[in-house]
Amino acid sequence: MRRNGALFSGSAKPSGDSARLERGLNYVRRVNTCLVQSYEDSAEGRTLLANFLGRAFGSAGDSVDWCRRFEQWWDLNPAGDLCHEKGWVLKARESGEIVGFLGLIPLCYAVDGKPSPAVVPTTWVVEPQFREASMMLGRKLQEFEGKTLIVSTTGRRDFRDRLVRRGWVLSGAAIRQFLPCGRWARYLIGESAPLREGRRITSEVDDVRSVAVSCQSGRGIEKWITPDYLRWYRQSPAREHRFAGVIDSEGRLTSFLMLAPAPVWGVLRAWSVVDWFTTESGYGELRGLLAAVAESPAKVGVCEANGRSPFFLRLTSMVDDEVWEGVKGLLRSPVTLNHFHRAPEPLRLLPKRCVLAEGDLGL
Repeated sequence: MRRNGALFSGSAKPSGDSARLERGLNYVRRVNTCLVQSYEDSAEGRTLLANFLGRAFGSAGDSVDWCRRFEQWWDLNPAGDLCHEKGWVLKARESGEIVGFLGLIPLCYAVDGKPSPAVVPTTWVVEPQFREASMMLGRKLQEFEGKTLIVSTTGRRDFRDRLVRRGWVLSGAAIRQFLPCGRWARYLIGESAPLREGRRITSEVDDVRSVAVSCQSGRGIEKWITPDYLRWYRQSPAREHRFAGVIDSEGRLTSFLMLAPAPVWGVLRAWSVVDWFTTESGYGELRGLLAAVAESPAKVGVCEANGRSPFFLRLTSMVDDEVWEGVKGLLRSPVTLNHFHRAPEPLRLLPKRCVLAEGDLGL
């Protein structure tokens, strides 16, 4: 006997098989109310998408902020030409309105020291009543698997096992600690090195004319660092960033830190070191740069609008990254990050250098 679209026999409860069938039928019915399309970029398209995201994230008045993000992701991005797909929209068949979105941000990575295209998934969101159709967007992303490098750091944690089964690599084990700011910070950092003759510290990315050859540009995967990339990331409208770098007399960058506000418990002033890089074979210069920033944060703009300096710098590094080993920070503890990447098959076994400022974090 069929009752209200469900399979029943008299007044008995549905069997396990019947219940699964019913759920499957309901899933098909709801999925069939949607269609997925490549996002076609235009001024009108951006307005419609920004309005949807404003509603989806409970901030309908922030559509202008979303348009600024689109400009950052796709127009100002120095790697913008490396991928012409900007993402996908889920639309309701009946109304034609946007009910879901999964975006892509093109990026450039170094693979064995050579630039290589990559994509970053971002802002996967679907209206609750169409949630069953969200995997229609996920399948579009799957089409990139095995073809180009994909880096994701803000995905849902309950997707971890599913991604690992599909060949994604999780680099989640990290160590976090807090370095107190002030004159005594240098004594907690451990071994560092004075700047070589002709080098100086700058807080202006525009002072960087080129990047010195990296000692890390051998076998492996890491971010491709250029002056254009640093300017682009530094100017992201999504999060405040500060830059501190070491350059030589010709403007060649040898080490840098990128920092972002990260209040502790929402009260204590702290800034997180979200990215770092050095071309030196050791970490002495980079640690010396960290010491200089920790001693006088305001000199490189690491402070609040009223000029108050932070109490701490937060350092988070992967367990296999030696850069901050020996730093005697406070509250040192293991943490788990949501850092995933999926490389094309020929690159699957290459090691990857990970930092916080990857994926769409900060973008």
